[in-house]
Amino acid sequence: MPTAATASRSIPQLRAGPQVRAVPHAAARALLCLACFCLAQLGAAAARAGDASTPDATPDATQWSPPALVTPDMSATALPAVAPFDPGELPAAGRWRAVVGVDVGNDFRYAVGGGESLLLDVETRRSRLQLLRGLGDCWALGLQLTHIDHGGGDLDQFIVDWHDVFGLPQHGRDDYPSGRFDLRYERHGELLMHLRGSAGGAGDTLLSLHRRESCAGPAWQFGLKLPSGEADELTGSGAADGYLGAVAGRRLDGAWASLRGGPLAVRGGAWLALLGEGDLPFEQRRAALFLGGSLHWRALPRLQLDLQLGAHSPLYRSALRELGGWSLGLALGGHLRLPRDWLLAAAVVEDLSVESTADVVLQLALRRDF
Repeated sequence: MPTAATASRSIPQLRAGPQVRAVPHAAARALLCLACFCLAQLGAAAARAGDASTPDATPDATQWSPPALVTPDMSATALPAVAPFDPGELPAAGRWRAVVGVDVGNDFRYAVGGGESLLLDVETRRSRLQLLRGLGDCWALGLQLTHIDHGGGDLDQFIVDWHDVFGLPQHGRDDYPSGRFDLRYERHGELLMHLRGSAGGAGDTLLSLHRRESCAGPAWQFGLKLPSGEADELTGSGAADGYLGAVAGRRLDGAWASLRGGPLAVRGGAWLALLGEGDLPFEQRRAALFLGGSLHWRALPRLQLDLQLGAHSPLYRSALRELGGWSLGLALGGHLRLPRDWLLAAAVVEDLSVESTADVVLQLALRRDF
């Protein structure tokens, strides 16, 4: 198991490269906690109001089209690359949808081999605004704006304790101080990136086009990522990326049609992403494959529970599995339908392929159609 002293010898101290930043992060953490608390209180209040509403306000189960969790790879090294945006159900023709969400991913990885060294000790917070507009009967146009912050881990000690309780491997996490942000990457003896303290800013902008699954033909999805972020802050790649994919889903029939009275639905998709030649210090591949599959259960008239798998092929050419391997994550979450077309989504994402993505991700989002 690597120790802090070993890491210092393997990855030398900063000699050159991007400027080291040390910006206080307490304000961002306070705002994040306040936003999560407000959203939770709003969801609880609205759920109580929904229980007291008239039966006409309950969605018709025969018309149920499940929303999907938005679960990108929240690793600090993966976020700069394009990730397909799959919203699940689309807004009706002429209608708008707005989604405001917060994603928090905690990650620790340390690896040396093949002339490369990587130390990644970071908690990443992504604030997102997603807009969708229904175009005619079969299409919807999307826009995604993000703000990304990399900093020390508020969840560090909790994850160490969790691993201890259940006898899970720490992979060197308990050998390093909690609450620290330190990202160092070296290749062939040259230090190519060193960020510590805090880093962040506006992320890349995503434009997307989606075809409705109920229309004839494949439910195509297209996306174009524009380089509005900064590669030296790991908020963008410095290049335009794009993807093309298709999704399909169905409500289950027969013996699998329901679980304790609630309908079940399955959904899956595949996307091919073309990656531009950006400014990241990692040797980026020019294409990547993204795969997703999910199971949705209407547990209550207003509550949907979700089990969702997401994977993607390597984004970088690297001898290190932590940087150049496949990523696989499992999301457990749900959607609570609130009055007046509000929807509250929450999820926890765990890495199934250890050290290929963030150890744990917490997500909270509020959505409204208008």
